[in-house]
Amino acid sequence: MTYAEFENLPMAERAQLLREKGSFLMTQEGSRYSVSLYAIADFFAELWLNMEKGKVIDVKPFRESWRLNAFLDDLDLKDLL
Repeated sequence: MTYAEFENLPMAERAQLLREKGSFLMTQEGSRYSVSLYAIADFFAELWLNMEKGKVIDVKPFRESWRLNAFLDDLDLKDLL
């Protein structure tokens, strides 16, 4: 799957594809939302979850490495080596 194909899928399908085919890397939790980071194909994606409702509210694909900065302190890369 290409980045463009993934980006053009409906949000529910992007979320399902991440869970089935993506490599889960980590989750960061805030007071209202959690953001799970996945690697899939040649890009990354954030899965945003409203923790009160247990509902996916967004799936944001990206390729820009600077967007990983928010995750770097908590990311465990041992499993990828």
